[in-house]
Amino acid sequence: MDVLRGASRQELDAAAFRALAAAYRQVLLDVGTGDGAYPYRYAREHPDTLCIGLDANRDGMWDYAARAARKPARGGLDNVLYVVAAIERPPPELDGVAHRLTVHFPWGSLLRGLVLPEPRILAHLRRLAAPGCHLEILFNYTALTDPAAAASQGVPVTDRDRVDRNLRPAYAAAGLHVTEVSLVGAETPAATRWGKRLTLGAGRDVLLLRGTVRHPWPAAPGRPLRAG
Repeated sequence: MDVLRGASRQELDAAAFRALAAAYRQVLLDVGTGDGAYPYRYAREHPDTLCIGLDANRDGMWDYAARAARKPARGGLDNVLYVVAAIERPPPELDGVAHRLTVHFPWGSLLRGLVLPEPRILAHLRRLAAPGCHLEILFNYTALTDPAAAASQGVPVTDRDRVDRNLRPAYAAAGLHVTEVSLVGAETPAATRWGKRLTLGAGRDVLLLRGTVRHPWPAAPGRPLRAG
C-alpha cells in the first residue's frame, strides 16, 4: 500500500498495516480526502482512532502528512495515515477496516460515482466498511442543483427529491443504507481548503447524508473488527 510518511512515499505491507490498525479502538477512513485536514484534525481529537486519508492526488496531502510526522510537541500524530490511491482501485489492505467512512465534498470521478450513481464506486465504498460502519457524505448542494454547475461535473441536477428517488435505493442495493438526509450550513466538518471554499460565503447549502453499511465486505484475515 502506497502511503505518505513525512516528506517521503513508502510501501506499507498488509501485516504492518494490520498491526498498526490493531493498536486502535476504531478506524476512520476519509475517501477523497483532498489536503487531508479532516483526518488530521479528527486524529488529534480522537487519539483512540486510526484516521486514514485516501486520495489519488498525493501532492495535495503532503502538508498534513509532514505535520503528522513531526514530534508530538510540534503537532505530530501517530494515529493518522495518508494513502495514495483512487476509489476506483482501493488497496486491498483497506478491505473491511473502516468503522467510520466519510466522503466530504467529492468532485471528479468520485462525485460522478456517488451522484449518477455508479454501482462500481458504491461497491468499492462497501468493501472498505467494517460491520455496522457509520457512513457520512457531504455534497455541495448549491452546485448539485445548479444546471450549469452540475453539467460541468458530468452529473444530473440533483435535489432532495432525486436523492430519495434515485440515490437512496441505489445506495441501499449496494449495502449503503442512508438513514438521514438534511441540508446544513457552514457548521459542517468542512475542514479542508476545498470544503471551506465550497461552504463559506455566498449562502451555499450543504447536503448531508448519514447512514450505515449493513452488508460490508468481509474483514481482512487476522484483523478483528471492534464496535465503533
